[in-house]
Amino acid sequence: MGRRFEREIAEDFRKATDLDRISTRSKKQLGNSIIALMLASIKKGISPITGRRFRGYKNPDRYPGRLKRPRPVNLKLTGKFLKSLSARVSRDEIILFFRGRKSNLIEEGHRKGANSQRKRPILPQGEETFSRSIRLAIDKKLQQIIDKTFR
Repeated sequence: MGRRFEREIAEDFRKATDLDRISTRSKKQLGNSIIALMLASIKKGISPITGRRFRGYKNPDRYPGRLKRPRPVNLKLTGKFLKSLSARVSRDEIILFFRGRKSNLIEEGHRKGANSQRKRPILPQGEETFSRSIRLAIDKKLQQIIDKTFR
C-alpha cells in the first residue's frame, strides 16, 4: 500500500526538468520531507489529505478513555504506527508506505473506518491528493532540489 508520485507533484517542474536526472539522495530527502509534513499535520489533528481536522471520537469515554487526550485526534497512541511511515524511491517516483503488516492493517482500518472508528485516511489513493498546504510545501522543496541540481 503506498502513494506514488509519478511526476505529479508540480506540472510546471515536469515540463521544465527531467526528474530522472535528480539524484536518488535528493528524491529520498523529498520523500522524508513529505513524511515530516504529514506527521506535523497529523500531530495537530489535521488530515494530510483534506487539510481539515480529523473528526472526533465517537465515544471518547470508551476510546481513547484515559489512554490519551480526546483532542486533537492525532492518531498517536504508542507512536509505532506513525514511525513506520516510510519513503522508497526509484528512478522517477517516490512511494510512501507503511512498513510492516500490522501498520498496513492499522492504516487500512483508518481508511475504511474499521472497528466502529471514523474514517481517517492518511495516504492519498486514487483521485485523492495531499492538502493544499502540503502540496505547496512539496513544490517549494522540489524547487529547492531542482535549483540545487541544475544550477
